[in-house]
Amino acid sequence: MVLLRVCKRVVNYEFTRKISNIIPHKEAFDFRKKNHIQRQELNQKEHSWRHLSMNKDTTFHIRKIEAKDKERVIEFLRKYFMRDEPISQAVKLINGPDDRCVEAEQSVSSAIDEGFSLSAVDENEELVGVVINATMHRNDTGCKEAAENCANPKFRRILAVLMYMREKSQLWEKVPSSCNMVMDLTMASVHPNWRKRRVMEALAKESECIAKKVHACAIRMDATSFYSGRAAERLGYKSIYAIKYADIPDAPLPKLPHIEARVYIKLL
Repeated sequence: MVLLRVCKRVVNYEFTRKISNIIPHKEAFDFRKKNHIQRQELNQKEHSWRHLSMNKDTTFHIRKIEAKDKERVIEFLRKYFMRDEPISQAVKLINGPDDRCVEAEQSVSSAIDEGFSLSAVDENEELVGVVINATMHRNDTGCKEAAENCANPKFRRILAVLMYMREKSQLWEKVPSSCNMVMDLTMASVHPNWRKRRVMEALAKESECIAKKVHACAIRMDATSFYSGRAAERLGYKSIYAIKYADIPDAPLPKLPHIEARVYIKLL
């Protein structure tokens, strides 16, 4: 669906300290009323997560992903994203239950270190959804070289497609000239049993809150599947670039209906 982070960034300690408590803990979303999101105050002693409830039997919480969560988050993504994503299937990135792509996992770990990624957990503390977020700056350099030097040839083909989309979409011409940073929603996955239950909507809205707090002017995402593109549009994102896989040099060709890839943004 989205660009896997391959560019490790050295984050200034002071900046990291300032955003370490970025996830609000005094507000909650209540999804019990259809098509309405209601904010309410939480006691200051509550845990630092948002409580989301669609009905009395279905509840999940949004939390910031921390270093201690990496292993199970990566395991979740390996099972429900890296194996199922159409472009990953096209290159056979992961073939069996015990197979893995170390390079993809390292990129996830690097993005988590930035402190903007989120998870959704149920009442039993089981993961039901994950969003990996990372900042993208106007003057970022080195990403293309890192992608070209990726040791895994399968993952390198995926990265080549994503870098091609990044260059051709001309993101910085689509945002205000004063904008120097956007939030990159690099990867998103929801457990099959929790799809169509507003988990992705909640993760996306919380990501927008974080992006605004760190003064990002927009959120972007790469939609490499038909379904992720539809999800982006439902969330209010605007397509700024689209290309068929057949028109990208040496691109893998996912199965129908995944014939094209798109870049989406949402101005904040």
